[in-house]
Amino acid sequence: MTIRSHIMAMALAAPLALGAQAAVALTVEFDGTPGALPYSEGGFAFTQTTGAQASVIDNGNYQFLTLGISPIPSAGDTVEVVRSGGGTFTFDAFVLRGPGAATTAYDVVDIFGLVGGSVTEQLLGVTATGAYAADALATGFSAPVDTVRIVLSSVRDEAVWFDAMTFDAPDSAVPAPAALPLLAAGLGGFALLRRRAPQA
Repeated sequence: MTIRSHIMAMALAAPLALGAQAAVALTVEFDGTPGALPYSEGGFAFTQTTGAQASVIDNGNYQFLTLGISPIPSAGDTVEVVRSGGGTFTFDAFVLRGPGAATTAYDVVDIFGLVGGSVTEQLLGVTATGAYAADALATGFSAPVDTVRIVLSSVRDEAVWFDAMTFDAPDSAVPAPAALPLLAAGLGGFALLRRRAPQA
């Protein structure tokens, strides 16, 4: 590649860098103020859309989101997660805990990813594997969504606890200072080449 080609590539890359978007990984640990939903943390908002059981709980060891402890929740109780300012994101992973004895039967939840109100991703039949076990689970969601819907599909002896929910959300455009040196180098190179070009 010639020097002229290098300079042209730098100048053309700068505007692309100015508008580039980077994904930022965010983990919601539910370490804010406990209480009934709605709840916000890390740029995400959690809202109960069906039922009245979901809360952020502090049990003295850690805090977590549960779809119901008392009174007894009902199948169909639903929590939705969106970005506080709107927009899409990916839901990558979460930790699921189950209280009680090792033989306890835990509630079962279904998790859906939606875009414009239509389901595009789903993870069905999720439940805890043991007493206070921290099951790190991947969602398997492959595309961005604008809403995550968590639905209590089966009520059993004990609720399940959500923790460490990991999302990837597009960051704002790369700030101008990061790309300006590239643009300046390209424009300076053009000026130098023009000065060195033989005069007719």
